[in-house]
Amino acid sequence: MKKVYVNSAISIEADPDYRKYFSPIEARRMGSIMKKAVAASAQALEASGLDKTDAIITGTGLGSVECTEQFLLGMCGVEGYDMKPTHFMQSTHNTIGSLIAIRTKNHGYNCTYAQRGTSFESALLDGYTRIVLGDSSSAMVGCYEQLTEKYGKILSLVGEEGRAFQDSAVSCVISDREEGAVCRLASVKLLYRPEKMDIPEDAVIMDCSGKASAKVFCEAVKKMDEEEKKIALVNKAPTGEVGITILEK
Repeated sequence: MKKVYVNSAISIEADPDYRKYFSPIEARRMGSIMKKAVAASAQALEASGLDKTDAIITGTGLGSVECTEQFLLGMCGVEGYDMKPTHFMQSTHNTIGSLIAIRTKNHGYNCTYAQRGTSFESALLDGYTRIVLGDSSSAMVGCYEQLTEKYGKILSLVGEEGRAFQDSAVSCVISDREEGAVCRLASVKLLYRPEKMDIPEDAVIMDCSGKASAKVFCEAVKKMDEEEKKIALVNKAPTGEVGITILEK
Protein backbone atom coordinates (compact mmCIF):
# COMPACT_ATOMS: atom_id res chain seq x y z
CA MET A 1 0.00 0.00 0.00
CA LYS A 2 1.17 3.50 -0.83
CA LYS A 3 1.99 6.25 1.65
CA VAL A 4 0.05 9.51 1.51
CA TYR A 5 1.58 12.99 1.80
CA VAL A 6 0.18 16.48 2.23
CA ASN A 7 1.61 18.66 -0.53
CA SER A 8 -0.30 21.86 0.26
CA ALA A 9 -3.09 23.22 2.45
CA ILE A 10 -4.72 26.60 1.83
CA SER A 11 -7.35 28.36 3.95
CA ILE A 12 -9.11 31.50 2.71
CA GLU A 13 -11.11 33.75 5.01
CA ALA A 14 -10.99 37.26 3.58
CA ASP A 15 -11.99 37.76 -0.07
CA PRO A 16 -8.90 37.63 -2.32
CA ASP A 17 -8.53 39.53 -5.59
CA TYR A 18 -11.03 37.56 -7.67
CA ARG A 19 -9.89 39.23 -10.89
CA LYS A 20 -7.15 36.57 -11.03
CA TYR A 21 -9.78 33.84 -11.32
CA PHE A 22 -12.96 35.31 -12.84
CA SER A 23 -14.16 37.92 -15.23
CA PRO A 24 -16.43 40.57 -13.63
CA ILE A 25 -19.50 38.97 -15.26
CA GLU A 26 -18.64 35.51 -13.90
CA ALA A 27 -17.97 36.89 -10.41
CA ARG A 28 -21.35 38.64 -10.25
CA ARG A 29 -23.17 35.38 -10.94
CA MET A 30 -21.46 33.39 -8.19
CA GLY A 31 -22.10 33.17 -4.48
CA SER A 32 -19.28 34.10 -2.11
CA ILE A 33 -18.47 30.52 -1.09
CA MET A 34 -18.23 29.44 -4.75
CA LYS A 35 -15.68 32.14 -5.49
CA LYS A 36 -13.65 31.35 -2.38
CA ALA A 37 -13.65 27.63 -3.22
CA VAL A 38 -12.25 28.21 -6.70
CA ALA A 39 -9.61 30.62 -5.37
CA ALA A 40 -8.54 28.21 -2.60
CA SER A 41 -8.30 25.26 -5.00
CA ALA A 42 -6.25 27.27 -7.50
CA GLN A 43 -3.84 28.37 -4.76
CA ALA A 44 -3.55 24.82 -3.40
CA LEU A 45 -2.74 23.44 -6.86
CA GLU A 46 -0.11 26.10 -7.42
CA ALA A 47 1.50 25.45 -4.02
CA SER A 48 1.57 21.69 -4.64
CA GLY A 49 3.37 21.99 -7.96
CA LEU A 50 0.73 19.91 -9.77
CA ASP A 51 -1.25 20.98 -12.83
CA LYS A 52 -4.27 18.94 -11.75
CA THR A 53 -5.18 16.06 -9.45
CA ASP A 54 -6.67 12.66 -10.22
CA ALA A 55 -9.64 13.31 -7.93
CA ILE A 56 -11.63 16.22 -6.51
CA ILE A 57 -13.33 15.42 -3.21
CA THR A 58 -15.43 17.99 -1.41
CA GLY A 59 -16.87 18.13 2.08
CA THR A 60 -19.65 20.60 2.87
CA GLY A 61 -22.36 20.44 5.47
CA LEU A 62 -24.52 23.19 4.00
CA GLY A 63 -23.36 23.69 0.43
CA SER A 64 -23.97 27.16 -0.94
CA VAL A 65 -26.60 28.04 1.65
CA GLU A 66 -26.53 31.69 0.58
CA CYS A 67 -27.91 30.74 -2.86
CA THR A 68 -30.39 28.33 -1.27
CA GLU A 69 -31.80 31.11 0.91
CA GLN A 70 -32.07 33.55 -1.98
CA PHE A 71 -33.89 31.03 -4.18
CA LEU A 72 -36.34 29.97 -1.47
CA LEU A 73 -37.09 33.56 -0.45
CA GLY A 74 -37.74 34.41 -4.08
CA MET A 75 -40.00 31.37 -4.47
CA CYS A 76 -41.98 32.49 -1.41
CA GLY A 77 -42.42 35.93 -2.94
CA VAL A 78 -40.44 37.85 -0.33
CA GLU A 79 -39.93 41.43 -1.51
CA GLY A 80 -36.42 42.16 -2.71
CA TYR A 81 -35.60 38.56 -3.72
CA ASP A 82 -35.88 37.22 -7.27
CA MET A 83 -36.23 33.54 -8.13
CA LYS A 84 -33.16 33.34 -10.38
CA PRO A 85 -32.17 30.02 -12.05
CA THR A 86 -28.51 30.56 -11.06
CA HIS A 87 -29.47 30.58 -7.37
CA PHE A 88 -31.16 27.20 -7.77
CA MET A 89 -28.29 25.69 -9.78
CA GLN A 90 -25.70 26.85 -7.26
CA SER A 91 -27.69 25.74 -4.20
CA THR A 92 -26.93 22.01 -4.52
CA HIS A 93 -24.03 20.67 -2.47
CA ASN A 94 -22.11 19.15 -5.38
CA THR A 95 -22.04 22.41 -7.37
CA ILE A 96 -18.83 23.46 -5.60
CA GLY A 97 -16.86 20.36 -6.60
CA SER A 98 -18.27 20.54 -10.12
CA LEU A 99 -17.21 24.16 -10.53
CA ILE A 100 -13.67 23.38 -9.34
CA ALA A 101 -13.49 20.55 -11.88
CA ILE A 102 -14.67 22.85 -14.69
CA ARG A 103 -12.17 25.57 -13.77
CA THR A 104 -9.26 23.12 -13.54
CA LYS A 105 -10.38 21.08 -16.60
CA ASN A 106 -10.50 17.95 -14.48
CA HIS A 107 -12.56 14.98 -15.73
CA GLY A 108 -11.54 12.50 -13.01
CA TYR A 109 -13.24 11.16 -9.88
CA ASN A 110 -15.45 13.81 -8.27
CA CYS A 111 -17.41 13.25 -5.07
CA THR A 112 -19.11 15.44 -2.46
CA TYR A 113 -19.74 14.51 1.19
CA ALA A 114 -22.46 16.30 3.16
CA GLN A 115 -21.84 14.78 6.60
CA ARG A 116 -22.54 17.83 8.75
CA GLY A 117 -19.73 18.28 11.31
CA THR A 118 -17.51 15.52 9.84
CA SER A 119 -17.81 16.46 6.17
CA PHE A 120 -14.11 17.30 5.89
CA GLU A 121 -12.97 14.09 7.57
CA SER A 122 -15.27 12.08 5.27
CA ALA A 123 -13.75 13.71 2.18
CA LEU A 124 -10.21 13.32 3.53
CA LEU A 125 -10.80 9.64 4.32
CA ASP A 126 -12.00 9.03 0.76
CA GLY A 127 -8.96 10.72 -0.74
CA TYR A 128 -6.59 8.96 1.65
CA THR A 129 -8.12 5.54 0.87
CA ARG A 130 -8.00 6.05 -2.89
CA ILE A 131 -4.29 6.91 -2.79
CA VAL A 132 -3.39 4.08 -0.38
CA LEU A 133 -5.15 1.55 -2.63
CA GLY A 134 -3.65 2.98 -5.82
CA ASP A 135 -6.95 4.16 -7.32
CA SER A 136 -5.59 7.73 -7.48
CA SER A 137 -2.11 9.19 -7.21
CA SER A 138 -3.35 12.59 -6.03
CA ALA A 139 -6.51 14.27 -4.77
CA MET A 140 -7.79 17.77 -4.17
CA VAL A 141 -9.65 17.60 -0.84
CA GLY A 142 -11.64 20.63 0.21
CA CYS A 143 -14.16 21.82 2.74
CA TYR A 144 -16.29 24.86 2.02
CA GLU A 145 -18.83 26.30 4.44
CA GLN A 146 -20.57 29.60 5.00
CA LEU A 147 -22.73 30.81 7.84
CA THR A 148 -25.26 33.38 6.68
CA GLU A 149 -26.94 35.83 9.03
CA LYS A 150 -30.34 34.15 8.65
CA TYR A 151 -29.01 30.64 9.24
CA GLY A 152 -26.95 31.88 12.17
CA LYS A 153 -30.12 33.22 13.82
CA ILE A 154 -31.82 29.84 13.39
CA LEU A 155 -28.86 28.04 14.97
CA SER A 156 -28.80 30.45 17.90
CA LEU A 157 -32.51 29.81 18.53
CA VAL A 158 -31.84 26.08 18.94
CA GLY A 159 -28.68 26.64 20.99
CA GLU A 160 -26.12 25.66 18.37
CA GLU A 161 -24.58 29.10 17.73
CA GLY A 162 -22.98 27.92 14.49
CA ARG A 163 -21.17 25.08 16.23
CA ALA A 164 -20.42 22.88 13.22
CA PHE A 165 -20.80 25.44 10.45
CA GLN A 166 -18.38 28.33 10.38
CA ASP A 167 -17.17 30.32 7.39
CA SER A 168 -14.31 28.41 5.82
CA ALA A 169 -12.83 27.73 2.40
CA VAL A 170 -10.08 25.15 2.66
CA SER A 171 -8.35 23.22 -0.12
CA CYS A 172 -5.50 20.78 0.29
CA VAL A 173 -3.65 18.54 -2.12
CA ILE A 174 -2.64 15.06 -0.99
CA SER A 175 -0.71 12.56 -3.08
CA ASP A 176 1.72 9.65 -3.10
CA ARG A 177 4.54 12.07 -3.98
CA GLU A 178 6.97 12.63 -1.10
CA GLU A 179 9.06 15.21 -2.95
CA GLY A 180 8.12 18.69 -1.78
CA ALA A 181 5.55 17.39 0.72
CA VAL A 182 4.96 19.24 3.99
CA CYS A 183 4.22 16.11 6.01
CA ARG A 184 2.79 12.61 5.80
CA LEU A 185 -0.89 11.87 6.27
CA ALA A 186 -0.39 8.80 8.45
CA SER A 187 -4.03 7.84 9.00
CA VAL A 188 -7.62 9.05 8.85
CA LYS A 189 -10.37 7.40 10.90
CA LEU A 190 -14.10 7.98 11.29
CA LEU A 191 -15.59 6.28 14.33
CA TYR A 192 -19.00 6.28 15.99
CA ARG A 193 -19.06 6.75 19.78
CA PRO A 194 -15.73 4.92 20.22
CA GLU A 195 -14.75 3.52 23.61
CA LYS A 196 -11.08 3.93 22.68
CA MET A 197 -9.52 6.23 20.07
CA ASP A 198 -5.97 4.75 19.85
CA ILE A 199 -4.15 8.06 19.55
CA PRO A 200 -0.31 7.75 19.55
CA GLU A 201 1.15 8.76 22.92
CA ASP A 202 3.83 10.93 21.31
CA ALA A 203 1.32 12.95 19.26
CA VAL A 204 0.34 16.54 20.03
CA ILE A 205 -3.47 16.58 20.19
CA MET A 206 -5.40 19.38 18.50
CA ASP A 207 -9.12 19.41 19.32
CA CYS A 208 -11.36 20.36 16.36
CA SER A 209 -14.65 19.80 18.18
CA GLY A 210 -17.08 22.68 17.68
CA LYS A 211 -14.74 24.33 15.19
CA ALA A 212 -14.22 24.33 11.44
CA SER A 213 -12.05 21.19 11.43
CA ALA A 214 -10.64 21.89 7.95
CA LYS A 215 -9.22 25.21 9.18
CA VAL A 216 -7.64 23.42 12.16
CA PHE A 217 -6.16 20.91 9.69
CA CYS A 218 -4.46 23.80 7.85
CA GLU A 219 -3.08 25.11 11.15
CA ALA A 220 -1.75 21.64 11.95
CA VAL A 221 -0.04 21.34 8.56
CA LYS A 222 1.65 24.69 9.18
CA LYS A 223 2.84 23.48 12.60
CA MET A 224 4.23 20.33 10.99
CA ASP A 225 6.16 22.47 8.51
CA GLU A 226 7.65 24.54 11.34
CA GLU A 227 8.25 22.35 14.38
CA GLU A 228 6.01 19.43 15.33
CA LYS A 229 6.83 15.76 14.66
CA LYS A 230 3.37 14.25 15.04
CA ILE A 231 -0.10 15.77 15.45
CA ALA A 232 -3.45 14.09 16.12
CA LEU A 233 -6.55 16.07 15.15
CA VAL A 234 -9.70 14.98 16.96
CA ASN A 235 -13.14 16.14 15.87
CA LYS A 236 -16.06 15.02 18.06
CA ALA A 237 -19.34 15.79 16.31
CA PRO A 238 -22.61 16.25 18.25
CA THR A 239 -24.08 13.29 16.35
CA GLY A 240 -21.56 10.86 17.88
CA GLU A 241 -19.07 10.59 15.01
CA VAL A 242 -15.41 11.12 15.85
CA GLY A 243 -12.84 11.98 13.19
CA ILE A 244 -9.20 11.25 13.98
CA THR A 245 -6.47 12.47 11.63
CA ILE A 246 -2.78 11.76 12.25
CA LEU A 247 -0.03 13.86 10.65
CA GLU A 248 3.65 13.02 11.03
CA LYS A 249 7.01 13.92 9.57
